[in-house]
Amino acid sequence: MPPTDNEHSISPPNLPPNPQPLMPPLPGTGPVSQPQPSPNPYQQPSSPLPIQPQPLSSTTLDASPLNPNYTETTTSPSLPAQPLEQTFSVPQSQSPVFEQPIGGQVPPQPFSPGNQPHDIVPQKYRVFRALSDTFQALKKNLLTFIVVTIIAVCLAAAVLILMFIPYLGVIKGLSAVNFSSSIPKVIGLIVVGFILFVVWYALAYAFMLSVMSKALNSGADGVKSPILGTLKEGLRVMMRVAAASLLVYVAVLGPILLLIALSLLAAFVGLRSPAIFAIAGLVALAWTIVAALHFLLAPYIAIFEPGTRIRRTLGRSSYLMLKGGKWFVIKLILLVFVIDAALSALSKHAPIAVGVIGILVIVLMNGSLVMLYRNRKVVKDQTVG
Repeated sequence: MPPTDNEHSISPPNLPPNPQPLMPPLPGTGPVSQPQPSPNPYQQPSSPLPIQPQPLSSTTLDASPLNPNYTETTTSPSLPAQPLEQTFSVPQSQSPVFEQPIGGQVPPQPFSPGNQPHDIVPQKYRVFRALSDTFQALKKNLLTFIVVTIIAVCLAAAVLILMFIPYLGVIKGLSAVNFSSSIPKVIGLIVVGFILFVVWYALAYAFMLSVMSKALNSGADGVKSPILGTLKEGLRVMMRVAAASLLVYVAVLGPILLLIALSLLAAFVGLRSPAIFAIAGLVALAWTIVAALHFLLAPYIAIFEPGTRIRRTLGRSSYLMLKGGKWFVIKLILLVFVIDAALSALSKHAPIAVGVIGILVIVLMNGSLVMLYRNRKVVKDQTVG
């Protein structure tokens, strides 16, 4: 019999309506919309079957157009889910930790830019806070401070004695030979001696200020500095401090010296104008006060900022003293005047005690200026940053 049309018909393969993708979706990208299959002309319409979820690690092809019983399984490695954010851990030794004592109150500490956060740095530094910080710094580095101060004073006294004992002997010998003929030589030697004394005073003051400030600075940081190292650092910056101090004296006293010179010249010429010189004197006095308040921190900048040039210390000091520094100095000077008046009243009854208190006042003044420099440096530099 001839074959019927049904015997020559080819049954279509059983293709899945929604094949699974060969590659799993990337982590964190969410579900990917699957492409819709094209309609099969050989398949009768039927109700869609529910698709069973397949694991991401395998994809199965159930049939092939040439072999309906062919099955292929493709396995892809499952990727572990990675977090989108990474956590960076800082070693405990490198992370700053600010301990809070029991009770939630921070005890008074010496001001230290290195170990205090910016939010507790006082923007307006007060005199009694500076005195308290000075006492705390002295307690942390008291032995070094006392020893280097005594050594500096002894060295300055020894240099002065070795310098002027032979000098005074020369003057005495010249005056004993013939006083009338040796007067010009004696005057010249006195002028030279005065210049030498000014140089000695500038260097001795710079050395003592340097070692005392270095010791206080280390104590404010909570560090016990070595005695020999503090003396070496003081000698290293001594010339810088002397030069900066000389600039301060010239800037502060220059107008007054110029006014005195002009007054002498006017008197020599015969020009007399009291009103003009009175006004000029008031202007020079006002300049002296304002310049002293602006340039007071120049020696401390020479000590603690070796990278700053000497001629820039005046401008740097004026910048640090803006908005708070000048009022601090005015209050400190008023406090010193009050203490001096009290010491003058007690000097007749207890001179030794008055001398000790006077030395302590000098130390506290220097310490207060060191703490003021540290405070203003942090406040102004972090404000700019």
